[in-house]
Amino acid sequence: MIVLLHMLLATSTQSAGPSPVPHVSAPDSLPMPYVAQNACTFECCHYGPWRATRATAAVASTTPGAKVVFSVKPGDTVQAQRGIVITIKPGVTRVIQAVTLGYRDGGTEPELSLKPGDALLTLYPMGEAYDRFWYHGKFYDDEIDMPEDSFGNASFTGFLKVESRPTFVWWVRVRNARGLEGWMANPKGFEGTDSCG
Repeated sequence: MIVLLHMLLATSTQSAGPSPVPHVSAPDSLPMPYVAQNACTFECCHYGPWRATRATAAVASTTPGAKVVFSVKPGDTVQAQRGIVITIKPGVTRVIQAVTLGYRDGGTEPELSLKPGDALLTLYPMGEAYDRFWYHGKFYDDEIDMPEDSFGNASFTGFLKVESRPTFVWWVRVRNARGLEGWMANPKGFEGTDSCG
């Protein structure tokens, strides 16, 4: 069922003091769940032969409670065909200092000039601190938040505040040696997933 996310636009008024109330902007409604085809959630993601290092299973579909199609044992090789990312709930990143960011697909320059209070709806990580995000009816990519296991700061530290992170599932379509096909959710315990080693 598609659930529309509504963000309330807070109206601002000029304060009696020397500083105005910060501008607050809310994005247009974004239908949920959001499905990104042929997507992945980390840099150097590689689809192709994967060798299992732990037991897991592939299911018939990406719907909750889908039946198991086949099991995967340590040492088995499956062919990872493609992936999709299903975002169930977007994250919210708030602009706290004026900044220019946001690349469209194929773009070479950032397109958004953002003001304090603007809100970005993050959809899923793309690796190396990059996120796919939604702003006023369009999709963009840029550095939003560093992964927990990374060092240093994202490029826009001090300009953005991550209020929440998105809730999502990375599903991968796989085929086993017998030709059976199924889906695996957030697959772990495979060699061959990362082309960077």
